Amino acid sequence: MRWILALLFGFASAQLARAADIDALYRALEQSDTATVERFVTDHYRDAGISMNDTLTWENQAFDQIVNWYNQYTEVIMLSELPKPAEVAPYWDNWSAVLTQGRWDWRAFFADETEAALLANFNQFLLAAHEYGHALTYRYDPEHEARYDYAINCREYLADRLAAALLEEVAALDARIAALQRRYRALIDEINSQIAPEYRYDVPTLAALEADCRVLAVEQPTQDSMTPYASAFFVRHALLQAADLPSLAELYATHLLPYWQARQYPASGRAGAVTTGASLAVGGAVAESVLTYEQRHIVFAPDGSPFVIDAGSDPEAEPPRVRFSYGPVGSPVEAVIPPRAVEGVVLNEFRFLIFSAAASLGPDRFVALSGGGGLGNMPILLFDVARHDGIWQLNVIDLEPDRAIAEAISFVGLARDASGVLSAYLLEPGTADSESSWRRILLDPETLKPVGTSSLATPDLGYPVAVGPNGETFFFDNFGILAADPDGRVSTFAGAGLQGLKDNPDPLLAEFAISGSSIHPRPDGGMDVLDYDQAKASYVLRHIAPAQ
Repeated sequence: MRWILALLFGFASAQLARAADIDALYRALEQSDTATVERFVTDHYRDAGISMNDTLTWENQAFDQIVNWYNQYTEVIMLSELPKPAEVAPYWDNWSAVLTQGRWDWRAFFADETEAALLANFNQFLLAAHEYGHALTYRYDPEHEARYDYAINCREYLADRLAAALLEEVAALDARIAALQRRYRALIDEINSQIAPEYRYDVPTLAALEADCRVLAVEQPTQDSMTPYASAFFVRHALLQAADLPSLAELYATHLLPYWQARQYPASGRAGAVTTGASLAVGGAVAESVLTYEQRHIVFAPDGSPFVIDAGSDPEAEPPRVRFSYGPVGSPVEAVIPPRAVEGVVLNEFRFLIFSAAASLGPDRFVALSGGGGLGNMPILLFDVARHDGIWQLNVIDLEPDRAIAEAISFVGLARDASGVLSAYLLEPGTADSESSWRRILLDPETLKPVGTSSLATPDLGYPVAVGPNGETFFFDNFGILAADPDGRVSTFAGAGLQGLKDNPDPLLAEFAISGSSIHPRPDGGMDVLDYDQAKASYVLRHIAPAQ
């Protein structure tokens, strides 16, 4: 009997908490409280049973900006602020002008100023849920655009479906939200009816949308071409909000989690708990406007201490110019090689010279590798910067003298083993009969000249960052650390394959914020990882224990 009472009490407490959250949402809609609306959307998606991205941020623009968006590269949702009472009239004037060229008379639609204000803010609430729907879809199913041939309507429908399910769950718990939802349905139908026929979409069935989301041929909008894009939004939401949708938990299980699970590799079994350690005092941004391209690399020295490498290049100069700064994290970064020409380096007509990888060999020596960057068309040059008798000197080593081969290399990397021996990795393109593969170039510890090569045939795994004690190559890929054995077998060392900053005793459930960072394999079989804490705006050390 006691456990039944405890269960009922827990259920009642959860219901009261949800009611309090929804009450706060409704007050936010009344008071034009953008931050509370954003927080509610985030919390409701999370509480439906899915891991959220700790590094995602909300940014706000002026209330009269119709285009809201999610940037999957910067992990930012840009949302227009909820209009204040004095801004409601220009808000709806703008929507009428942009979408219907002024044909929609919003004053005739709304019962009074209070309803006009509530529905303006309700509209922004739904758009917030829509944009976070994009964030969840890119997080768990990053290949969704390619799977649907990059059809705009498919990309938008997946986000709409999540937003509509969130709204349905909230409306089922609060009569005030349900009343707003009914009026919103009438609102979008009314606006869509005033859109010129040549820009207005016919209403398919929800079954047709589910069967093939490409049924509406929608184009990417601009600020000046929002009308057909908005009409498609109205049509999709009219169908979704009229349907009895699955719960968010069911949508996650059907449309998000399977794609995430399909991307996972088997566990390596070599890692233990993941924890977050100290923040790093990385001072000063990379120098601005010194040379055309300026890049910062934060890397581990062989003893595990972190260093900063700033590398700049000016490929437009003849010959191209480079510069370098270097120093331990927590100390001033010293300009060790001022801008200077690299004699003997000739670039092709594309004029690319970018430092895609770098490595520290200790306080008196570091290297930077040009090439790749997803661009190709670059020489594969290792810039060896070392201090001799207190003077920094630069030596350039051409790792691929055959320029045709070098310019076909799309990605490069540097990886060091536990003894400090460095290797360069070049991703060579495949042919009609073979897949792409990494060429590993073993470098002499003293001269850094090539002393041997081997091939590593793996799937597309991101960037090589370290070599393990058994000859495996560690890759940072998809916000996790993968291990590729010399025979090409791939396993997951740590990371859930989701962006975030979450520790976990199970290394496969931990989340990393940076994909493509620096790692330092420790002699005990564990690993130190450079990561970034968005909340603190600071780099942090993550520690992976060895398997127990």
